[in-house]
Amino acid sequence: MRRRRRIRQRREPVLHARRQRLAVRPLPGLPAPRDDERVVLWLQNSHATPIPAGAVALDRMGAEHPVALREPVGPFATVALDVATFLPDLRWPAQIELRAGRHVVRPRYEVTRAGRTRIAT
Repeated sequence: MRRRRRIRQRREPVLHARRQRLAVRPLPGLPAPRDDERVVLWLQNSHATPIPAGAVALDRMGAEHPVALREPVGPFATVALDVATFLPDLRWPAQIELRAGRHVVRPRYEVTRAGRTRIAT
């Protein structure tokens, strides 16, 4: 019994550090649209609690000027966000990062060009 307590005490700091690393892990980015494209980010709330307004933001990678979503996202809701409405001057080959904390599990986006749609998961 004494040995088990030592093992648990050693593991607690490791688990705590692991949780901190997961909290700051960036989500995969998405491409900025070309002049003849439309990029739509599908934001899926997979939790029973709403995502508050301002908790999700889009930013050009490395720019550190995020533009936040002003509306809350309801529990288990899906919202389509047109990237051009958040970052109108941003064009390909720039990349966009999604800052969503732990609210979004895996972002999905679609690129529409000349009537054809590509969906990236």
